[in-house]
Amino acid sequence: TKGNESVTQDGYTLTFSTDNSWNNGNVTMYGVQFGITNGNSSTVSGWNLEMEIEGLSGDIDGWNGTYTVKGNILSVKNANYNADIYSNGQIVIGCNLGTTAGKLNIKSAKLNGKAMKVVGGKVDQNRQNNNPGNNTGNGGNSGNGNNGGSTGGNDKINDNKDIFNYRVYVLCGDGDLMEGI
Repeated sequence: TKGNESVTQDGYTLTFSTDNSWNNGNVTMYGVQFGITNGNSSTVSGWNLEMEIEGLSGDIDGWNGTYTVKGNILSVKNANYNADIYSNGQIVIGCNLGTTAGKLNIKSAKLNGKAMKVVGGKVDQNRQNNNPGNNTGNGGNSGNGNNGGSTGGNDKINDNKDIFNYRVYVLCGDGDLMEGI
């Protein structure tokens, strides 16, 4: 199965896009963004993504998760700040990875052991960690006018004053993500 064709689906979709590519000897390197979408009716709390990638090279530089490689299997475990994927929500992760196959071919993907639909396409960075089903503001970009890159916002009305809580994440040059409130 090619990386842009459907595999099987159990309510989860993995969308991927390659931002760039370059050669490193016999390995083709790719900058890849992955969008993990939860199409189920309940929140996923804690996740592990496994992808079978043809000809996967062992060197991975990733962000928004903990990455491990075993053979052609790339596993990504959630970071503390993106452990929840709300119903109909999406989180975005990414990495630089290499393959000896000559092209990026994601043969299959699983989220917490359940098969995912795999599609090539644009990954929407603005949907990161949102809670689209809740317009009360519990979760960042949730239809409450909060259109920034914040996640986990908690809007409250108190004595006719709106109080907004935002979390700010800063991506450091070494790939680490710092969190502030």
